[in-house]
Amino acid sequence: MLDAWRRWWRLCFRGQDPGCPNQPKPHTTRSVAVLMSTVGVAIGLLLALLEIDRLIASIPDQSARVASLGEVTGPMALSVADRWARWAPNPDVPVSVAELARIYASIDFVFIVAYAFGFFLLLRRGWLSRVAVVALTVVVTADLVENAILLWVLDPDLSDTSGLVRYAIATSATVKWVALLSAVVAIVRNERTRAVLARAARLAGTGLRWQRVTAVALALLAVLSLVPLGDLFDQLPDVQRQWLDSLPGLARQLGAAALSTALFTVAAFYVGRRRSERAHKFYVSHEELDESPLVGWLVVLALFGAVGGSVLVAVGGDGRWIDHRQIWTFLSVVLGAVVVSVFFRCLGPRTQKWAPRVDISAEEDDGRAQAVRWTGDVLAIATLVIGCLSLVRSMTVVLVLPPTAEGRSGWATGLVVGAAAVLVVVPFVSFKLIERVQGAAVLDVTEYRPRSGRVVDTAVGLVAVVVALAFALFPICLGGLIGVTATTGILLAAWIVVLGLLVVHTQYHQPLEFFRFFRLQATPVLTLLVAIGIANAWAGGDRDLHALRLTGGTGTERVPPQVLLEDWARRSVPCDRLAADLKVRPMVLVAAAGGGIRASYWTENALRSLRIDPLRAIEADCAANAPVVSSGVSGGSVGLTLSRGHAAEPEDASTGLSQPDALAAATAGLLDADAVGNLTGLRVPSYAPDGTWDWRDRAALMEQVWERAAPDLLQTYPDGIGAPTGALVLNSTDAISGCRVLVSQVAWPGTTGTGCDDTSPRIGASVDLGTLLACRTDRPRWSTAAMLSARFPFVTPAGRTTSCPEQGKAPRALQLVDGGYAEGSGLGTLADIAPTVMTIVQRHNAAVLGGTLPGRLAGAPNSVIVPVVVFLDNHFGGDVLAEAPTAAVEAIVPLEGRSALDVQAGQQAWLQRLAIAVANPCDATEDERCRRAIAAVHASSGGVVTVAPSTQPAVAAPLGWVLSNDSRHYLDYALPAFDATRPDEARRGLSFLQSLLRNQP
Repeated sequence: MLDAWRRWWRLCFRGQDPGCPNQPKPHTTRSVAVLMSTVGVAIGLLLALLEIDRLIASIPDQSARVASLGEVTGPMALSVADRWARWAPNPDVPVSVAELARIYASIDFVFIVAYAFGFFLLLRRGWLSRVAVVALTVVVTADLVENAILLWVLDPDLSDTSGLVRYAIATSATVKWVALLSAVVAIVRNERTRAVLARAARLAGTGLRWQRVTAVALALLAVLSLVPLGDLFDQLPDVQRQWLDSLPGLARQLGAAALSTALFTVAAFYVGRRRSERAHKFYVSHEELDESPLVGWLVVLALFGAVGGSVLVAVGGDGRWIDHRQIWTFLSVVLGAVVVSVFFRCLGPRTQKWAPRVDISAEEDDGRAQAVRWTGDVLAIATLVIGCLSLVRSMTVVLVLPPTAEGRSGWATGLVVGAAAVLVVVPFVSFKLIERVQGAAVLDVTEYRPRSGRVVDTAVGLVAVVVALAFALFPICLGGLIGVTATTGILLAAWIVVLGLLVVHTQYHQPLEFFRFFRLQATPVLTLLVAIGIANAWAGGDRDLHALRLTGGTGTERVPPQVLLEDWARRSVPCDRLAADLKVRPMVLVAAAGGGIRASYWTENALRSLRIDPLRAIEADCAANAPVVSSGVSGGSVGLTLSRGHAAEPEDASTGLSQPDALAAATAGLLDADAVGNLTGLRVPSYAPDGTWDWRDRAALMEQVWERAAPDLLQTYPDGIGAPTGALVLNSTDAISGCRVLVSQVAWPGTTGTGCDDTSPRIGASVDLGTLLACRTDRPRWSTAAMLSARFPFVTPAGRTTSCPEQGKAPRALQLVDGGYAEGSGLGTLADIAPTVMTIVQRHNAAVLGGTLPGRLAGAPNSVIVPVVVFLDNHFGGDVLAEAPTAAVEAIVPLEGRSALDVQAGQQAWLQRLAIAVANPCDATEDERCRRAIAAVHASSGGVVTVAPSTQPAVAAPLGWVLSNDSRHYLDYALPAFDATRPDEARRGLSFLQSLLRNQP
């Protein structure tokens, strides 16, 4: 390798070697395998580096500031060299910056070797300019120097690194990035290089256009599993980390994931070869195609109509499993194309005739045909590569952090080593296998025999349809058996086969005259399906496809605020405490932010930590009964619902909900039955573990799994006001009107009517679900009520229903989505209902302090009530000091100024509003006794307390519906236990609340 590099450097670079090629060498399977292996290894190393850097960026110093290695070695390294001072040793974190930096630098050396070899492969192609070669050589050299200095200076206290060393590293990093930019400019400016890249781009575009079904599916998997960002992008990696929670689960889910990846690869390869065969005929053979048989189209329509009619007869015409309007839309689009084609065919030669495409260059056409074949083969192999890369990304943090359970690091090491080995070997093995099998009749793109090929296609297509039907009928059982990853891979593979083969076989014939009129060379099957979907959406969609689950049961009526506070006063007696000569009682108003199952787990455990005293192993009656009302959004609503009624004994229902069964069932619904129902109007009934068959969309499937994990969710809304949450106010959003929809146990004033577009005094832009459904005799279960607030985008659909009609008005259609669309913290609703609560509290306190009876709450006749707002925030980084904003360039001030909207509508602004709302519970009277009561409860908190996880290097809990043991361990560790011996924490967050609500002196 070094000899070859020297030869190219000294001879080709100087133009003295006549053997230097003037044209790039043609691709061979070996060269492509080497390139794929090199790129795969380099990306895997890069992902590991980025994950480690995320951990480094989560270690705050004593001033709550953070920095990452990516910053101090990035393009702006010279301007941030002072950030080394933020890496002082922190005894409160489980791993130091120096340890992570040492691992980072070691991996970076291997990464440099990998991308340097990639540069060498480009150099051998012979189309890089001299300037580009020099620039790339400088990139490698500067990166090696930077990494060598970094390893040399590493010690436990990186903040003591001398300024000379810091600027030496920053200078090397700057040289590296400037050289890389120079290489890019040199490549773009070189005419010959531009020609090579332009031709490669054209061929790649042609290949991806022909293989677009596989490319889109593969891109979706790559984005969700490889993008090194947090929240939503951490979900699939955490699903894979969840495999390590148990050895049987690891064997079952890893085996299922490997099988699904293999099936996806085989499906992508087979469909890719079938598409390549059509591309060869299109670009090279220019074969005449037969007239499109109208009989085939009519047979398809007849079969579809027969299926729809059979379903309609089977259910007695009640419309549960079929939507007549969508079926007619589907039939009309297809039948309309057929009818117009019949009309054109009857006109004879006056219609647009089809002719095979003839390109200007036979050589270019042959290149395009080969590009389609290469693209299909590479996409198939890339499936295996992406699967291995996802394991590298998900397991890296498990390897570099202290293990959370015995044997966990060993299994993670085995997975990473195995994935790395497969990354190196799989391109070579795959291309060898392709060379062996491509001579088969159905895989040879130049000698394809239609009759035998159609038999194989039919068999493969039927298998794919059976697989898709099985998941539509048994989504909960199959999804829970094989997990999220395998469910996603198998269903995507099935749809690749079905759609790919459908496209191929419609293109054996000329397009219908209707499509030929628009000068199309082939029948646009995928475009036709998209058009049907758009037509259905334009018509309003199937209103019952995602209808709310209403049980037919009856529940208690919602209570007015006065009754709520009287009930709270009776059960919160243990909260009374003396402040001088005054009896004081804290009242807690809770807001739980959204964040998927992470928010649910954090909310449930925070409430349990308040009421369970680990020092005395007893229940804290005050902490259980102090909350009067709790407002939740998305996962926070789920956590509040799970906590509802569990004051006597702790429950850990969120752990059950965080298992992969619910997300696997929802994924099966999303990729299968819901997609078919949206397109055709046919709703495939599914089997539930309770033995029933019925249509269930993906939200209903998740609700069923939740009910099995937490049976209390089977109870009817709005039953069950009590400890430890008080009355629940779950927040949803109507996507049609934009109104906030309160799923509340309390009939708050200002939520009457079915719309929020009037000017009457009301809770801002809000309506109440109880009012909307007041005329209905059936009620939702608590699982459905919680899901209304947690209908996460794409994972779960908008819930459809109609409101009760108002006098002189028609019923309103509602599409209920996640409450986070309107406001994601739950604080907004709490701020809107706080005045109602405070009016009752002020009237009560005025009566107590004034010695009068009217207005007092019966359960607290002599107690001054002081409200406290508790915000359960599950998001990370809230304790990190943000960089001070700087003045923007005048030209972009109009854009930068838009950030003011986020500040004014952000959770900090809501907390400030709530602090004002609860600041004076004594009706604005200047009473010394009231001031003492407020001081006894609020202390230095200002009446608002935030309970949020501290920032630390750990497996980040994702924004989704699955949590691994590593993620739960981090959330548990981030929830500090109460320690009465540490007065420095007595006024901070959870410790302050524990001290207040357990009657600590």
